[in-house]
Amino acid sequence: MMKYKTYKKILVLLALFLSMRLSGQVATSNDIFNFTLDQLYKTKVVTATKQHDEIFKVPSVVFVIPHLIIEERNYHSLADLLDDLPQILVHRKASAEDYNVFTINGVTGNDKFLILINGVRVTSLMGADHTIAESYSLDDVERVEIVLGPGSVLYGADAYVGVINLITFDYSRHQPQYFSLSAGNFGTYRLSALTSFKHKNLSYGGLIKFYKSDEPFYPDYYLKAFAWWNYYQQTGFMKKGNDTVKPELPIQPWGIPTYSAHIDLFAKYKSFEAGIMNFFERHSTSLGDSPSTAIYTDKAKYSTKINNFYVRYKKYLLDSSLFFNSTFSFQDYRILPTSAFINQFTNYNIAYKYERSIGLKLENMLAYSIGKEQFTLGFSLERLSVLPKTGDLPRPFNPYKPVSEQDLYYFGSDTVDYMGRSLKVPQQIYHVHYSNYGGYFQIKSDLNDFSLVLGSRAEYDSRYGFNWVPRIGLVLSNSSEFSLKFTYGGAYFAPSPHIAYQHFGTFNVQTDSLGRVVGLESQFFRLTNPNLKIERIKTFEIESDVLLHNFMLFGVMFYNDLKDLITYTFVRDTVFLGYPVATAMLPVNGSSGYSFGGTIGIEYQLYFRKMKLTTHLYYSYVDGAIDNKPLLFNSKHTVKAIIDFIYNKQFSAYLSLQYRSPMYNNMFVTGYSPQFFSQVFAINYKFLSKKKLTGCIYAKFSNILDQRYYDVTEGTFGFVPQDPLRFEIGIKFTNK
Repeated sequence: MMKYKTYKKILVLLALFLSMRLSGQVATSNDIFNFTLDQLYKTKVVTATKQHDEIFKVPSVVFVIPHLIIEERNYHSLADLLDDLPQILVHRKASAEDYNVFTINGVTGNDKFLILINGVRVTSLMGADHTIAESYSLDDVERVEIVLGPGSVLYGADAYVGVINLITFDYSRHQPQYFSLSAGNFGTYRLSALTSFKHKNLSYGGLIKFYKSDEPFYPDYYLKAFAWWNYYQQTGFMKKGNDTVKPELPIQPWGIPTYSAHIDLFAKYKSFEAGIMNFFERHSTSLGDSPSTAIYTDKAKYSTKINNFYVRYKKYLLDSSLFFNSTFSFQDYRILPTSAFINQFTNYNIAYKYERSIGLKLENMLAYSIGKEQFTLGFSLERLSVLPKTGDLPRPFNPYKPVSEQDLYYFGSDTVDYMGRSLKVPQQIYHVHYSNYGGYFQIKSDLNDFSLVLGSRAEYDSRYGFNWVPRIGLVLSNSSEFSLKFTYGGAYFAPSPHIAYQHFGTFNVQTDSLGRVVGLESQFFRLTNPNLKIERIKTFEIESDVLLHNFMLFGVMFYNDLKDLITYTFVRDTVFLGYPVATAMLPVNGSSGYSFGGTIGIEYQLYFRKMKLTTHLYYSYVDGAIDNKPLLFNSKHTVKAIIDFIYNKQFSAYLSLQYRSPMYNNMFVTGYSPQFFSQVFAINYKFLSKKKLTGCIYAKFSNILDQRYYDVTEGTFGFVPQDPLRFEIGIKFTNK
């Protein structure tokens, strides 16, 4: 009965949902003032089918944001860009590990979608959560292609609800030079530089970006929420469960700085290309936690580093009807040894973390076009070696020293019993090695009034066994002004060793009736579960697009069927390594659910003499349930409005407004967050405009009304306070 009612709602919504596609197709003009909707809609995209296809004929919900839009709106990071898209929610500073948390089509998790650069996966190959803050630079990006919906047929595991592809400049076509420097309140600084060259058949370039911010001193802005911080500063006491304790760690000064860095090096010679990409993020592990249960100090930090290297050979053969693409990539992902938590779960010790995965991937693709038919075949091989996220370590892990020589033990066990025998429990350090073999095919047929896509992927993972997913897409389009799309597809999420093997907890001494220490016990432990199964999703999508000169409508609906979801169960009176544990938290595949909804909206362009005004308006409705409970971190009603204004090709302004209805959370504090309304404003003034060289000063403001509002969080805060008014002022030079 529940599913029948759900399908009925979908049919009702289908009759109502007609809206626009975001202004984000890549125009042929290099002048944003001359962007027209007709130009935007003729753009070809590659991420949805791995073939260059027109937007109207792609059987997927696709958004494309060109570089000129990125510049005009001052999108400094990928998170800023995604926050403007419908059916995507960005929960800022919501996680101690992930920093920002993303919800797409009602499904929450930074490990549920992929980020690619030029088609190469740069998020963790093992599927661990990834931090999306400032390190994914957009300064060398020609366009960003975002595909919503399952993408496992073409991209394998973890392309669960979306794929994001950052396509950088082709330095063989032009060699841009770029420099930008900005500063803002709360000790915020940003530096970015890009250079590129060409010599005969060799083209190459590089980008470096650095970001640093001290972040707001929240006790000045949220007096009640951070009242315990002042109490801690005066007394040194913190909360642990229902008790109040005084940590052995001396009282710490406030400190939650963030740092990000991104380095790209690319080279291309004829049919060969190579790239080196480095990403670094550091933020506070106290974010999202109540100041009564976590100490906001710069010693509590989470630092991740990802190094990617790839080599690619691609060639067109048989008068360009046959295309071959072979890519080899290497990735080194790390949670750096200095990462640490200081909270009630670590008994307010400095608890260090470490994780490392090394992955190799080879992917070959062959595409053949004959007439209006496209045939695509591909296979991939992956090999990964992982040291999963450790428990709480008493000192930083030394990756260059044998584990047996590091004296790593569980907190609380470094003691002796009444007979003087050591009770120290060595840390369990796991090592996981596994392989993945996958193959896929896709057939695309373009006829006069419709396009049909059929595809499938078969994959064998040495941890999870055999998997198979299908994809079917139908596009009806009798002109360049209208299209109607129907898509069905499946995807899967393979739980990473990061999820399956991570564990944490502390021990306490166990005493006899005489008060003598006789052993160890624990009040709480998060335990491992290497037997987790794959999460699965089946998605139905319907989309309609109407383009009438300078007026565009777009409508999309989706339904997700979710199976074998990982949830956490609590076990009472169990054991860990033979020691009694009062309460244990264990990840299991024990949940199922569904999400459904869609978006309506409109886009309109108005030209008047030297002025151009573009307006975008979205209304998104997303609902569903998991185990008969509301979707986590989901807003049923979201409204996003964007205004782009350009005058005389010299001055531009951008305003983004967003409303979210209350969102549900049951991580630590069950309930709904308050609704909120956010605002972002940016301006650009071009003070230098020569044939190739341009100079621009810009300013960007977020939370321009200086409101005090809350978003959902994974931490003990329940609903985390958001930033007050923030601003940056900068200057940038571009030589094209």
